[in-house]
Amino acid sequence: MDRTVTDLLLVASVQHLRLTIEELGVGLITADRNGFIIALDQWSEALIGYTTGEVTGKELSVIFGASSELFMSAIRTNNPGYLGKIQLLVKNRPAIIAHVILSLPVGSLVETNLFQFELIFSFDA
Repeated sequence: MDRTVTDLLLVASVQHLRLTIEELGVGLITADRNGFIIALDQWSEALIGYTTGEVTGKELSVIFGASSELFMSAIRTNNPGYLGKIQLLVKNRPAIIAHVILSLPVGSLVETNLFQFELIFSFDA
């Protein structure tokens, strides 16, 4: 298969995945290996009340509180997967619960050592 066609299929696949995630209400938080926040997607911003600009460069504890050590341990040991049901600190509102999954760097993220936390929001206690 032609390299250009392969690249276009990959871009289309990523765009489809991004749209699917946005429709499901799954938030993504990107952090570096040291636990500093790089970016939030629109779902995370809407549900926790912070913008990417407000939290970029800040430690994960801004959002995850004491649970951030659990995440740092998973990053240090390269142990991805379901991290549990975690209470998130929300700006100017009561805390909310999210199921959190850590994804290790893949594709272009490998070169930058960025990690993604998938937040599957749950409003049960």
